[in-house]
Amino acid sequence: MNRPAVRADGCIAALAGRRPDPAGGGEARFPTAAVGQVRQGLRDLLVSEGVKCLVCSAAAGADLIALECAESLGLRCRIVLPFAKDRFRAVSVDRSIRLAEGRGDLVTLGGDPDAEDVYRHANGRIVEEAESLGDGAALAIAVWEGRPHGTGDATADFVAKAAARGFALRQVRTDRPEAQG
Repeated sequence: MNRPAVRADGCIAALAGRRPDPAGGGEARFPTAAVGQVRQGLRDLLVSEGVKCLVCSAAAGADLIALECAESLGLRCRIVLPFAKDRFRAVSVDRSIRLAEGRGDLVTLGGDPDAEDVYRHANGRIVEEAESLGDGAALAIAVWEGRPHGTGDATADFVAKAAARGFALRQVRTDRPEAQG
């Protein structure tokens, strides 16, 4: 498989985002019809920004799509789980978790899976991990429709935490994937 070259001086990217909308859901945030365009947008962004390491969780949706793209490009992936991996696997996936664990790139927090702020806490750690792996400049990638939904919005929390640390922000839009940047 031909892989696009990633710049040797590449950056560290932290990522968080939406899950595809459930069937018959309310407001469209990430229609399943947009998954292919989001995947291509993420892949293009990882290459154009010269990402050398992706830091994210492994939740269904944006995280898994990004991990798939990063792995196909041969990028290092650091995964931050908000709670024990066995429980996380039950609610998400395990392939990417196994790969990260084998490389020593799995960070498991001791959060309570039922706690309201467990994902917001993980977002903070994702940002911290990206910052610690980089040489100062880091990139935050938000995979979303570009606006928060309520005070408990984990993606908006991620964007705020990354901005507070001075990360450059890039967006991959889930509602209008053609409007990237």
